[in-house]
Amino acid sequence: MTGGGKPHRPSAPGQPPHVEFGALKNSIKIKREKVGEWIVHDGVEYGIHLELGAPKHNMAARPFLIPAVEKVRKHIADRFKGLIK
Repeated sequence: MTGGGKPHRPSAPGQPPHVEFGALKNSIKIKREKVGEWIVHDGVEYGIHLELGAPKHNMAARPFLIPAVEKVRKHIADRFKGLIK
């Protein structure tokens, strides 16, 4: 696969995927289900394979959603620490 005439360069296992065309990045949607509950999903078929890996194709995970959620979760917890007594 190529992007803009450049050869495809996969990211290292364990690192987030490189952006070539932005399809994955631009497909991510967030929907509030109820108070304190949100649904985050991507709109491409290959997103789950990047996030979790694809053993059938001998591809290691290139997580992008779980690390982002973990980072946000830490900030949210810190913001609420001062409110709860």
